[in-house]
Amino acid sequence: MNNNPIYATWIMTWISNRQSWWERETHCGSKIKIKDGWHTHNWNDETHVDYLLREIKRAGVNLIISDLTNGLQGWDESLFIQKKCLELGLDFCVAFNHHGKKDYFK
Repeated sequence: MNNNPIYATWIMTWISNRQSWWERETHCGSKIKIKDGWHTHNWNDETHVDYLLREIKRAGVNLIISDLTNGLQGWDESLFIQKKCLELGLDFCVAFNHHGKKDYFK
């Protein structure tokens, strides 16, 4: 058994641009500085995903946990995040709510 710690972070895979009220430059919530300025984060934007995962890795985190506990609407984006994690040497897992369909997901 390996006794080395595993540093993990939980990301809410929220797809901002699917919300009718969302605007890229509006800073009513969290914001991050990416290349050309401050933006609200969006896990559906490849530039954001690449930047955030690189910064997470630079901070010493080994494991990304994608939060899909409110449903599987972010499934495709989680698969993309998983691919980027593989490219960066990060481990990846998904936390989800089966909404009473436990047998379906076995």
